[in-house]
Amino acid sequence: MPYPDPEFGGIHARALFLLDSPGPRAKLETGGSGLLSIDNDDPSAARAHTAYRTFRIDRGLCLHWNVCPFPTAKDQSSTSERTRAARYTRELLDLLPRLELVTLLGRAAEDGWRRADIRQNHLVVLDGPHPSNRGINAVAGNAERFQSTMRAVAVHLAQPPRLSGNRPAAHSQDAADGR
Repeated sequence: MPYPDPEFGGIHARALFLLDSPGPRAKLETGGSGLLSIDNDDPSAARAHTAYRTFRIDRGLCLHWNVCPFPTAKDQSSTSERTRAARYTRELLDLLPRLELVTLLGRAAEDGWRRADIRQNHLVVLDGPHPSNRGINAVAGNAERFQSTMRAVAVHLAQPPRLSGNRPAAHSQDAADGR
């Protein structure tokens, strides 16, 4: 399982980018970096890297993660893999006390987020196309939509941080159990 890029915000992140599953350039066993990073040598990372630079998004305020963080049977995660992985998304959110914004990149990320059943009204949730060639080329206008989503992230992060305090549990069942 790839690790988050240490040049990013980690537990101090205000913005979380959720994608589908680790690509080959993130996996050590396929010759990748072992990191979920916009510096990886693949089109998705390159597109995200360009957007960070274009919109002056501070890496130290962000974290990239996958709704299915473990290796998947195919290039894209299946619905059953995303269901199995939902708990990891909930657990991740519990580690991010400053989180204000979640950006779901691609349909699999949107589906994984729904399956995680996140109940945190204080979060701003954006969605956009996956930055891969497949995601950008799937529908006319997706390149512009990706840019618009990244611009919205930059605008949000340019604002002063929201006050963080006692946040509700990430999942409705956790709240019911008193966790």
